[in-house]
Amino acid sequence: MRKELEDKIGLNLPEPFVRILTAFINKFGGFENGTNKFLNYLNCSYFVHFNEGRSYENTPIEIAPFIATGGDGEHFGYLILAPELELNDFPIVRYSPGGGYVDFLGNTTIDGIEQIISDGHLDSEFEEIDIPFLSSIGIYPSASKAENGYYLLNYNPDNLITPALKIPNDYSYLITHDGIGVLARSELFAKNHKLLDSENNSKEFIEEAQESIDKGYWASALFYLKEAWFYKYHEDTNNIKKLLRDMQMNVYESLGRDVYVKRLKEEYNWL
Repeated sequence: MRKELEDKIGLNLPEPFVRILTAFINKFGGFENGTNKFLNYLNCSYFVHFNEGRSYENTPIEIAPFIATGGDGEHFGYLILAPELELNDFPIVRYSPGGGYVDFLGNTTIDGIEQIISDGHLDSEFEEIDIPFLSSIGIYPSASKAENGYYLLNYNPDNLITPALKIPNDYSYLITHDGIGVLARSELFAKNHKLLDSENNSKEFIEEAQESIDKGYWASALFYLKEAWFYKYHEDTNNIKKLLRDMQMNVYESLGRDVYVKRLKEEYNWL
């Protein structure tokens, strides 16, 4: 069962996701019926293969998509901020490529799926879904969860919302304007960060990133590079884009995130 699901989505799926999908498959009469019913419960159109979901240029490197809503490339995916931690579950987000917006749905597979179902079936008062079945697999959608809504992290650039992440001991987190943020060991962050925005040029972001690298603040360097990638990607020449990509690859490698080095190299091989 796991292999079929992972072949369909193109990801190494967390155990809770596989367990939930397996329950749907067993409940609703086989792989095709069960997976379609799962999509129906989430008001989504189709499972998106990892490579397809990441085909939208400038999708944040830390998002691993698995289901598409069917609207303008919008999809749900796992937010994997620090792959070197080798966690067994991850937060779920919704990403909208058109605006570059990130909604934070929950810290775990269960939290995220509960939020999606709660929001999608509130108007029908949950009459279209089997609540006892969901409860039996640990999912409890409710009106109160729907009313809490999604956490749209980066809709207002002047008021970023920091998600309620579970931060490991000795790690720190800093939100960025792409809605993703940087999670890394605390000693890899500088104590203070200069606030740059769209009014600054790429050279200023790069200078701050290089100064952070020189001081061993690799997480702070990633902060500046992600900000530059967000603010300046569609303005810069390909030479600047390549420099920003290469600097990010260097930082990800230093953070032990080789999977993101490879991803950047593959997705931006045209630079």
